[in-house]
Amino acid sequence: GIQVWQPGNTWIREINQRLKKQALVCYVIPRPVAEVRSRLRLPMHFQIYPIKDQYSTHDGTSPYAIGFSQSALLLDTLAYGFKSKGGEVWIC
Repeated sequence: GIQVWQPGNTWIREINQRLKKQALVCYVIPRPVAEVRSRLRLPMHFQIYPIKDQYSTHDGTSPYAIGFSQSALLLDTLAYGFKSKGGEVWIC
């Protein structure tokens, strides 16, 4: 269900078609990337990205952070603090 939205990009339809067919492990934390980086003490080059949903498309900051592949698995290990305090995380 993850899609890339980038107005004006002529290749975006093909990219999203490939994403639909691709098996992809991802880990979503409903917190901004800056907060996740600071709370989990992630290095600057750790592969975690901001992501928005259909309701936050026009917001200034992204309300979610997402990691893919090996980064997602490492986030699952590190994010026990979010889960233990009643926070919500999603593994897709």
